[in-house]
Amino acid sequence: MTELIIREARREDIEAIVSLQKQSLGEGLIPRNEAFWNWKHIENPFGASPVLLAWHGGQLVALRAFMNWQWKMGDQTFHALRAVDTATHPNWQGKGLFKKLTLQMIENQKLNQKDFIFNTPNKQSLPGYLKMGWEELAKPDLSIRIGSLIGFLNSNQLNQTIKPEWNLQNIDWNELDQWLANQLNTGIYTPKNSQYLQWRYVKIPEFNYFGCFTTANGGGLLIGRIKLTSKLPELRITELIGTNTSYIKAELNKMIKFFSPAFVSAMIGLNQKKQFILKGSGFIKIPNLGPKVTLREVNSLHKELKIKGNWSWTTGDMELF
Repeated sequence: MTELIIREARREDIEAIVSLQKQSLGEGLIPRNEAFWNWKHIENPFGASPVLLAWHGGQLVALRAFMNWQWKMGDQTFHALRAVDTATHPNWQGKGLFKKLTLQMIENQKLNQKDFIFNTPNKQSLPGYLKMGWEELAKPDLSIRIGSLIGFLNSNQLNQTIKPEWNLQNIDWNELDQWLANQLNTGIYTPKNSQYLQWRYVKIPEFNYFGCFTTANGGGLLIGRIKLTSKLPELRITELIGTNTSYIKAELNKMIKFFSPAFVSAMIGLNQKKQFILKGSGFIKIPNLGPKVTLREVNSLHKELKIKGNWSWTTGDMELF
């Protein structure tokens, strides 16, 4: 009987990996191609992803991938992992390969001095994660604002055109880096710099993000995208940084007028709570509307990480991609 072989992925495996994803999961909103895999798992500025593959008789039958990620709290950096892609060939489903690869991945990462794993599992996968030692943290709060009546009436017509003034490639990234270095961050947050932001929002294949930036009067950075949610166009704000509230309000209103979304959403970090988005801008805070966040210890899971109120996450941090 042919033995099941489990090993780390290599670059030459990517074609087989993408093929298995399509066989197991089909095509979806997230692209299943080599360009997207490379962007997500090789070009990530936090480091290339650890990926385990299961082979049987020269055929790839299962895979498990975690993304490298970082969170900061004060002067402390947590070297984390984000549990993301998994796929099992239809003929091998129900044989325990998902659990086997996941537990093996955790053991491997103990040697790499990773602190913890986080992810946002759906209802179907959550019970399995809990059995493997994951803990439920919370659902982030979202702030929602009604956008345009046109978005409700013409829900199938998404305006994806971007004005040149919102083209992220036109941002002065050196200036943005200097500005970001002086921004106040509180709670547990993903460290942001130009390398991360360009990877996350400019270089990502087949997704269309846009935004604006100024250093005037304290400065402001706004990044988002248009997404069809429940058949309605949503203006999803993925990053909101800075204190120039008049600039951000004005640009946000321009975007609403231009894109005509049915509604606007934003996930508010601790350092943004006193800013415009919760006061006088038409946003309503809806508790626990975001995706369920779970954590799993690898080498350490500080008690501060288990408290929802300590997290300063943004939609861009938690968005599935």
